Amino acid sequence: MAEQEDGAIRSKRRCVFCGGKDLTKEHVWPAWLAKATQAQAKMARHVNWAEVQDDVHERSPFTAPPFHATVRRVCATCNHGWMNDLENQAKPALLPMLEGRGRTLYPATRKTLALWAWKTVMMFEFASSDSPRAIPDEHYRWLYERREVLPHFHVWLAPYAGTRFMTYHRRAALGLRIPDVPWTADYPDGSNMYGATLGVGQLAIQLMTSTLRGLGLTHARQFPVYRIWPAEGGMTFYPRPALTDEGMLAFGESFETPTRPVTRHVA
Repeated sequence: MAEQEDGAIRSKRRCVFCGGKDLTKEHVWPAWLAKATQAQAKMARHVNWAEVQDDVHERSPFTAPPFHATVRRVCATCNHGWMNDLENQAKPALLPMLEGRGRTLYPATRKTLALWAWKTVMMFEFASSDSPRAIPDEHYRWLYERREVLPHFHVWLAPYAGTRFMTYHRRAALGLRIPDVPWTADYPDGSNMYGATLGVGQLAIQLMTSTLRGLGLTHARQFPVYRIWPAEGGMTFYPRPALTDEGMLAFGESFETPTRPVTRHVA
């Protein structure tokens, strides 16, 4: 990507996806989720956390509706065009799962959910003005131009049956070292991997991507997870067994120690 284009996308006056102007407000959590979870009138306690090398600092706690956050970093064309289309495509698959019901997922739907999760995590990057970004500019351009996930992209789902988290978000940028493989720091912050965990209703979604080729990623057996990407045929998502409140925390913290600020939304 040309240096001029990179600068345009980084600018707060330009769309992070296409570089266009005419910015609009975009809900970090799509507005339809508030109605789907019957949370319009509820209030939630939001806590910003930063974790660096096991140091945890709580910052700026506040109370607000759980789906209140908006960002002005996308243009009207993207917001009301392909991003709206993606919401409409993902909604029928997400609704039964966040309501605690099972669902059969075929490859096309699994891809849609992976793209939706990635887009949502991208919006969270701008939800807090004092949080450094983990996702490189070129990944926004990739999603905009190709509507495809990255080559080394992994997404898991997990049912959640706890009561503590109305919504949940945690992210981490990591520097992974593999024996006998030369170290590469491919992202601006010196990392070569980032991941995030989203939770809404009775559903948790986790994604991870890395520039390390051939990296195999699996979860410990204590998590009732379903890998939806890469997709290989159809699969059935079952609502039980499910993560408890403690399980949600452990699931979100299942990456290596994060080196980035993280945000938890606590009901």
